[in-house]
Amino acid sequence: MTTRRTTLGVQGMTCNHCRETVQTILSAMPGVEKASVDLENARAEVVHADTVTGTQMADAVSNAGFEATPESSADADT
Repeated sequence: MTTRRTTLGVQGMTCNHCRETVQTILSAMPGVEKASVDLENARAEVVHADTVTGTQMADAVSNAGFEATPESSADADT
């Protein structure tokens, strides 16, 4: 299984609680190894198994009321 690193753009985060919510959602997804959310830059960086897609992660975040879109994805080893 390949490990990937995906960056999501996340709009609608206004405070640290929002950041924590997005990080919790992403971290709880099966196949996600690590999620780091940057409130100031409105980005989330996720290290995950290749069985998880950027679209799946964006959908999970969007279902919580934020606007999320996959921006980039690459092998985590690069």
